[in-house]
Amino acid sequence: MNGTYATVGAESCYVHGMSPGGLYGESWLAAGYATSRPPLHLQILDRAAPALTAVGSTDLDLALDIGCGAGISTKAISQCGISRRLLGVDPSPAMIRSATSHVSGVSFMVGTAGALPIRSKMVKVITAAGSLNYTDSDQFFVEAQRVLSADGLLVVYDFGAGRRAAECIDLDHWFTQMLHHWPTPREGLQEVDRTTFDTAPMHLVAYESFIVAINFDLSSYIDYLMTESNVAAALNSGVPESEIRAWCEAGLSPLFQGSLQIEFDAYYACLTNHADPKCVPQHRHRGYLASPSRALLGPVA
Repeated sequence: MNGTYATVGAESCYVHGMSPGGLYGESWLAAGYATSRPPLHLQILDRAAPALTAVGSTDLDLALDIGCGAGISTKAISQCGISRRLLGVDPSPAMIRSATSHVSGVSFMVGTAGALPIRSKMVKVITAAGSLNYTDSDQFFVEAQRVLSADGLLVVYDFGAGRRAAECIDLDHWFTQMLHHWPTPREGLQEVDRTTFDTAPMHLVAYESFIVAINFDLSSYIDYLMTESNVAAALNSGVPESEIRAWCEAGLSPLFQGSLQIEFDAYYACLTNHADPKCVPQHRHRGYLASPSRALLGPVA
């Protein structure tokens, strides 16, 4: 079992592998993604709210989450009430099975960012959380343009590793030691930064990089670390989970006195197919999130 995946810096951020094989095809990691990844998506989407609320609604009113993984990002979209209908797509069958079992009221399908199983011009909002690093960005944008409605919006966002806490300056040093102990594989990584969106064949209408934070106790932080790409790679290579957990607990126990507010570098980018997105009243469209009609789905045009 071998995979290629990585955690990168502030604007490249956390990588969700877009290959159906390798590590992200493993059921154990899909289960960890469903239960232990940091639920930061709502915070990030809230920062992008001005662009999202400007989209409005149409008869299509379908939102698509590309690279949905175990469904955490898709669940966040449903909680925002962005669209009445919502579809999550991921190349990993294991991730799709996990998403289906953990998120209700949403449809999920196996599919890739470069060949979306959606008819042209049928999607009002596309979100992609950490989905560009392991797919061809040119192909990704071409497909996004194809499936987006004329006034649709693409929202790409991501967050990096949680390695800092304002009240514990030693955490960052410990995290660096952990990376030396279990290095992050970087084979196949494609850089995603502000230039990716400035040079995209779409119109960049909003971009922001910032910090989001969430509280962890020691146990939940170690659970989260088990899903980080370097630790997952160590597990995948045969290092016992008990050994990794014991090593982490020994180093982190002196740092955690109760809980810590862990900081994550994050960004979002909003793009459209046209230069002047239509303005609508600044409110969120809310409605029942039913499964999308099969009439919306079909072979790539």
